[in-house]
Amino acid sequence: MQRTAALPETAAVERLVDEFRRRKPLRTGSFIVTLFGDCLSIRGGEVSLATLIDVLAPLGISHRLVRTAVYRLVQEGVLTNEQLGRSSFYRLTEAGQDAVNEASKRIYAAQNPPWDGQWHLLILSPVPASSRAPMRKSLNWLGFGTFGNDLLAHPHPDLEATFRELRDLDHGDKAVYMTGQLPERTDPSSVNGLIKDAWQLADLEIGYTQFIETFKPILGDAGLLGAADAFYVRTFLIHEYRRVLLRDPGLPEALLPDDWHGHAARALTAACYGELLDASEQHVESRFSNRHGPLPRADAALERRFHR
Repeated sequence: MQRTAALPETAAVERLVDEFRRRKPLRTGSFIVTLFGDCLSIRGGEVSLATLIDVLAPLGISHRLVRTAVYRLVQEGVLTNEQLGRSSFYRLTEAGQDAVNEASKRIYAAQNPPWDGQWHLLILSPVPASSRAPMRKSLNWLGFGTFGNDLLAHPHPDLEATFRELRDLDHGDKAVYMTGQLPERTDPSSVNGLIKDAWQLADLEIGYTQFIETFKPILGDAGLLGAADAFYVRTFLIHEYRRVLLRDPGLPEALLPDDWHGHAARALTAACYGELLDASEQHVESRFSNRHGPLPRADAALERRFHR
């Protein structure tokens, strides 16, 4: 990996790389999905296997691990591949692109929404335990909090996505949907406790705190990094922010604890991303390729990220 001459910046990059290498098991597939979402989807969406191997090698990820990871992503329907001669090229499937688009909205553009005080409730008909877990996981991904085995609630759900998910889970005609408001006399402290437990906000707060502790030392110096280091720090930044953010239901401000660390984490991500962007893009332009050679220039979506 290219190194900068200034010791503080080099030390910061080394620390991030070492931290990533120490993770067991390495989530190579998840890291590749981050690369597609942050760098590749805005540059035509296709990349050569040789590029992925080259880019991940400085992180201690062998070519075997890369090949295994992309194979699994193809099997899972996230990526599709095409063989041209002795070269392989990968791009997101339609489903993979949809997932990246949805994640990108939350990472680069989302803000905590306003709230009209309405609660949206789902009462699920009893199902075997083996079916309940994946169903609750899918609904939790859509931002529903769990208030009991068969009761979930959301302050501002995407109803189209919710009902589509229920149909896909073969539960579309077995769930009761209703809306309502809490009486004005309700004790706020009791509701806050339920909300904290239903969405596991304490765990999210820990995740955001750790993220801030990891990346705050880089703020202000990130713009001094060379192209390669800026690229790796940018990718780590989005990868780690994504890991926490996509577990965050994005509750309205009125339902969040005071001094919610998610706000500070977002501000930090936006600031660091802005400092890293120009240099990191130079690395992408010089080191990434598809079947036609260097990747095309990034589309306009890059300039809209974090409302820069």
